[in-house]
Amino acid sequence: MKAAVWRRGMKRYVIPQLPGEWDVARRSGGFLYQRPTTWLVRCVLLSNSSYSTAFKAEYVVILLARPTDWISGRFQAFQALPDIFPYWSDPAPTTVAEAEGPMLQILDLIRDQALPYFDRVGTLAGLTALVEMEAAAHPEDVNIQEELFCLQVVNGDLESALRTAEIADHAAGDDGRDWAIAVGQRVQRNAEAIRRDHSSGISIKRAQADQSRSDLGLVP
Repeated sequence: MKAAVWRRGMKRYVIPQLPGEWDVARRSGGFLYQRPTTWLVRCVLLSNSSYSTAFKAEYVVILLARPTDWISGRFQAFQALPDIFPYWSDPAPTTVAEAEGPMLQILDLIRDQALPYFDRVGTLAGLTALVEMEAAAHPEDVNIQEELFCLQVVNGDLESALRTAEIADHAAGDDGRDWAIAVGQRVQRNAEAIRRDHSSGISIKRAQADQSRSDLGLVP
């Protein structure tokens, strides 16, 4: 499905039927997301198959306070189609009028599956509870530790954030790969700034959220 058809189809057939305020990201390809986008963004992503003109739909919650220049989070596949992956069958719509059927299917899936998930996980409290469990189960995962660190700073729990920074440092060192070390160093820089001035933690995260919004083409 062409990006322009997807965006226009969402705006015509889906957004008017959803509760709250929704928009389509300006980034190439675009995705549907709910506003406001303060610390988190709830979004529905459509992506083309690499092997055909079919496309699939997923939903995800993104933590904007964690550095990312693309969609990074816990992707959930809509469970409604018989295929292994939720691809719509060929041929994909080529016009907005042809997109009405798939868009209305997606609307039903959003209502039935994405919105309840967003209610559970798409809040600071919900995401924090989930990430706390994951971080406790996987202390070796520096990505999860960074995510928890960011959430703790945003929530104002700086003592816990500094403890998490130490765990992230150990995880990065044990992993040893360049990218993991870079993540660990990023957390340590933030932690050192917090130790010098507690108010700097939230300022750093606000700046990061602003940058993530810009990178993703989101409106606050």
